[in-house]
This record gives sequence, structure tokens and C-alpha cells, in this order.
Amino acid sequence: MEELKIENIVFSANLTEKFDVKYLSKQFINSKYNLDEFSGLILDFDNPKCAVFLFTNGKIICTGIKKIDDIEIIINRIINDIEKYEITLFDDIHIDIENIVASSDLEKNLDLDYIKGNIEFENIAYNENEFPGLTLNMPNFKINVIIFKSGKIVFTGANELEYIKKALKILKESLVNIGIL
Repeated sequence: MEELKIENIVFSANLTEKFDVKYLSKQFINSKYNLDEFSGLILDFDNPKCAVFLFTNGKIICTGIKKIDDIEIIINRIINDIEKYEITLFDDIHIDIENIVASSDLEKNLDLDYIKGNIEFENIAYNENEFPGLTLNMPNFKINVIIFKSGKIVFTGANELEYIKKALKILKESLVNIGIL
């Protein structure tokens, strides 16, 4: 198995001063808008598969992509679509990656009680009766980690893939040090 698999990327950008989401909902075929349910316009894309939320304040949020390179594809597609409706966009658009969720699999069953008692991390928690995974926080990378008995590991909270790669390396080294790997 590949060492890290990106499960989801969430990014945001401010594109303009404001969107008339009601107007845009009538222009985009692939959109959903119901103010009673959600304050933004939802655009669904197939390639790459994702959902983009447009808000009246000019901000967009995208979720569902699985490759960093797809961010530029989606931004360009949205900009091209919006410019057709004579909406003035900011000249300098800054994109913020808000969250990357990635997973890895050690392909080995783990004793989470043993790990909790022996691994040297702060902010570690495991109570099988409350949640089936061991959770720990890696504040240097702004990452939360969940380790499951099956050996699957989920990383969330990072805004850079490199942070997740470093966190995985440190975690694996720690598991080697306590005799798990």
C-alpha cells in the first residue's frame, strides 16, 4: 500500500466582494441553493469530484478533492465560470488549504493500550468504550492523529502535506522505539 493516501482536502479563497448566490444558482446547472437549508450555493463537480460552496461574502470553500494539484484546476474552473456572468473578481486571489485528511496503514494489528502506556506523546487518549481509536495531538504540525487497532492511521488538521509526512515518520519511529514495529 502507498505510505500516505489523501482522503480529502478542504481549501478556501476570497474571490470577490460579494456573490449574488440566488442569481448564480439560476446560472449554474450543477448547483443547489436553498436558503432555508444552507446559506451558500453548492456546486458539484465530477472531474475532479468535489463540492464548492459560494457564499454571499465572496468566499468559496471546496471539499472533496484528493490531490493538491486539483486545487488549481477547480479554482480556474470556478473563475472561468464566474467571469462569464460579468462578476468582478479580485486581481490577487489567495488560496488557503484549511485541512488535509490523509491515511496510512501499518498493515498490522496494534495493542492500543500498550501504545498509550508507552509512547512518548502529550495529549494522548484511548478509551475503547468511548471511541475505537487512540487519539493524539502533534501540535508542532497542527495535526490530530487517530490510530486504530487494525493498524490504520488517520491524520487531520494539517494544511501542508509535508507536515503529515513528517508526522507519520515521527509516529513510526516512536512505534519502533516501543517495539511495535
